[in-house]
Amino acid sequence: MADISTILPSVSTIVLPTRTTNEPGDLGSPASIIADNTLHSLHFTLNSATQRRGMGAGNDFETFEIALQTLSERVNADETFARELYGALCNMRWCRVGSDKEPVSMTWRYAGGVVAHLACRGGCYLDYYCAGGEGTVSERVRATLGELGWEPVPWPDL
Repeated sequence: MADISTILPSVSTIVLPTRTTNEPGDLGSPASIIADNTLHSLHFTLNSATQRRGMGAGNDFETFEIALQTLSERVNADETFARELYGALCNMRWCRVGSDKEPVSMTWRYAGGVVAHLACRGGCYLDYYCAGGEGTVSERVRATLGELGWEPVPWPDL
């Protein structure tokens, strides 16, 4: 892995907020949500910088995750949509409309973590993991991701 100073030379210190409560397991506190979002943003920044320097795999995975981030408010406000999104991310590949690159996909666990993160409720992948509907793309999710330039690509039959 590349040294962070070569990827992000302008970043010298990352300051994370402290917790605001002393209750064990309080993952929903504003401080822990901010810390989680800060770390997640750093993850995207590092991956994007790595891709620009030609050190990454060269696929659309990070682009897909960034597109999914735009759905955070909707996922937070609509639990049914959140569960539909989780199902659509499982057992399904996604490709940019008109792209000839390899489609992207996620494990069920990773998909659950992505949706939990988008919901901004301090939850984890277990809130969605194996919740049902895996591999099903609802019309709402198909239309929403279609507006962002993504289309589902089913796995080939073996």
